[in-house]
Amino acid sequence: MPPKKKGKGKKKSKKELEKERLLEEERLRAEEEARLTEQQRKELELRESQQREALEALFRQEQERFKAEAEALASLMERQLADLTAVDEKRQMEMEWQTLLECRPLPNPQREREVNTYLDLWSAEECNIEEGSPLVPLFTELPAAEILCSQIEHELSGAGANDDAYRNRLTQHLLRLRALIHDKWDSATSQILQHVDQFSREPNENFQLAATTQDYAFGIWGNLTKNPRYKTIEFAERKLTTSLPKPLVLSNVAIRMLLESSFSAPVPYEKQNGSRNLSVIGPVLLFDLLEMPDPAKTVDTWTIRPILSRQGKLKRMSYPFKKDLTEVPEEEQEEAADASIWPMLVTYSLDPGCFANADAATVRWWNEEKKMWDDEGISDVEIEADTGLVKFRTIQFAPTATVQDTYAEFPVRDWDIHPSGPNCAIIHIRGMLSDIKIEIGEGHCRLMSPHSEYTELHLGDRWMSPPMLFKTLSRMGLKFIGPTSMKGVEMADLILKNPAVEDMCIIGIGAFASRIAFRRSPSNRHMSSSKCVFQFRPYEEEDEWPLPDEAEWQSVVFDVNWKVGETTQAAGFIASHGQAITDSTTFIVNSEDNKGTQTAPWQQDYPEGEDPPLKDHHRLVKYTVMRPIDRIKKPLVLRPPKVMSATPCAIEVATLFNCWRALSVDSKQCADSAKSLMTCMAAQGKSTGSSRSVDQINFWLGKARRKKQL
Repeated sequence: MPPKKKGKGKKKSKKELEKERLLEEERLRAEEEARLTEQQRKELELRESQQREALEALFRQEQERFKAEAEALASLMERQLADLTAVDEKRQMEMEWQTLLECRPLPNPQREREVNTYLDLWSAEECNIEEGSPLVPLFTELPAAEILCSQIEHELSGAGANDDAYRNRLTQHLLRLRALIHDKWDSATSQILQHVDQFSREPNENFQLAATTQDYAFGIWGNLTKNPRYKTIEFAERKLTTSLPKPLVLSNVAIRMLLESSFSAPVPYEKQNGSRNLSVIGPVLLFDLLEMPDPAKTVDTWTIRPILSRQGKLKRMSYPFKKDLTEVPEEEQEEAADASIWPMLVTYSLDPGCFANADAATVRWWNEEKKMWDDEGISDVEIEADTGLVKFRTIQFAPTATVQDTYAEFPVRDWDIHPSGPNCAIIHIRGMLSDIKIEIGEGHCRLMSPHSEYTELHLGDRWMSPPMLFKTLSRMGLKFIGPTSMKGVEMADLILKNPAVEDMCIIGIGAFASRIAFRRSPSNRHMSSSKCVFQFRPYEEEDEWPLPDEAEWQSVVFDVNWKVGETTQAAGFIASHGQAITDSTTFIVNSEDNKGTQTAPWQQDYPEGEDPPLKDHHRLVKYTVMRPIDRIKKPLVLRPPKVMSATPCAIEVATLFNCWRALSVDSKQCADSAKSLMTCMAAQGKSTGSSRSVDQINFWLGKARRKKQL
């Protein structure tokens, strides 16, 4: 019997058919999306490959031009170096001529033998009270010593950072000279205390003597009566006062107050330990508690004088006084309480107009053992910035000063630089606490603002080298000297930039500062360490600074580690006004901008007295200037003016930037702008001849100068 035929399958419902249709459509859509994604990926890879190959071909093709431009820039820097050498030699000749006219028996700071001989001879001299007050010869010798200190500091500021041996030698000479000045003061003080009977006494029979000279205010008080009603010592000439706690009133002691306001007075306290780096504002107060020698005794025609030291050394005493060993142990526990019960209330005066920020500055004493400015035992600090009066309570007899964070102005909030005339420019720096404006000229610079009684007295319209100007401003309270280490620098969320970026760029901006304005870019803080962003615009004489907010600026991104094939290449990128720049912004080569070959602008000849036009179609950095996709329609138009060809102003601008730039932080982007405009055409990732740093130039100058002397 044949098998039965199978029945027909059950017919699918409409719902099931619809579900299958939707699944099939979803599958087809996914396949299409995958196909399109793969197609886009391949197209993107193809474009990137083509762009990379075009870029590599471009750098290979233009290798000879890169090399020629690097040699041209090296020649330019040689001419600038020659100008700087001439300026330096002229300054040296003027200083030597002035020394000759004034007949000062001072050594040349560059000649080690002369300095050592001067210091040895002065240290061997002894003051003789029999010939008169020991202060008279000291006041005669101090001006010359201070001039020598100033000359050594000027030489030290101009020494190259690479010449460590020379810098160390100058530093040791300066420290030895400051120590010798202190020894001379100690010797004079010792002679005065041993011959108290030869000086007039005040009405209450205690001994007090005061004297002032240009850079010093000296006062000494000796307790002869131990009168408990004597509460205060006052030297009115410099508003030097101190209260007398009961333990001091009843003791055989002397108190010396020596206020040093010379420029080099803070030098012994610059090398510090600890987590913070503090620097002095105004004078340094040497506050000493000394043992009072027994009075002289006269027998017939003989006078017997006890002496504290054959070498004229002072015998300093510690305070609070320690308990005697015979006293009960319970009393020893009160020693800490005595320190808070019997502090001195000290008052002294800063120079009027000193920029001591009452919120940021404080008073501290120098802890010689720890090598740091210490606040232990100091309280109730009051700093009146307007009058310059400083008040505080202390139990410490030690060098004391008003101090502030050395890098209090960093990171700077803003900066800009614009031309102000032939070979002149003005830079405006806005720090965290204050603003300064500096005019840069040929071989020197000067402070334009802020102004105060103090700046008028000590600076006025005086032109100075950038290192000395910033050091002077620091001691006035304007802390714009750039840090050389991370110690004491508040970084917050800032990104440290690659030092190679800065060192390659630091000189170049000077070559353009007389015709192009530069300013900070807010984007720089958010770029990676190898990239810097700045803004610029051609300077017009009719521009009024500061420019309005709507003024158009262009941005330049410079990347020192931009990938070109398997190698890295320094490259610059241009963005239009208002274009946002981020670390992920993509740039492409615009082939239309890179057609043809042109002569570098510094190699072109122009009629005598005529500067090259700013508005033509030649870019300074021609082939490495890239542009964001679909952003700029025209290439950047820049040409350096004729004054670019070796001016001291160019070097001074670079030197000035070296002084206030801060550890590759945001403030240093101004220096990097120069490299973006001038020398970012380094071939195969190597820097061009223009990448010499000011430190190297100074090193060469110092080496040549010493060779000439030999």
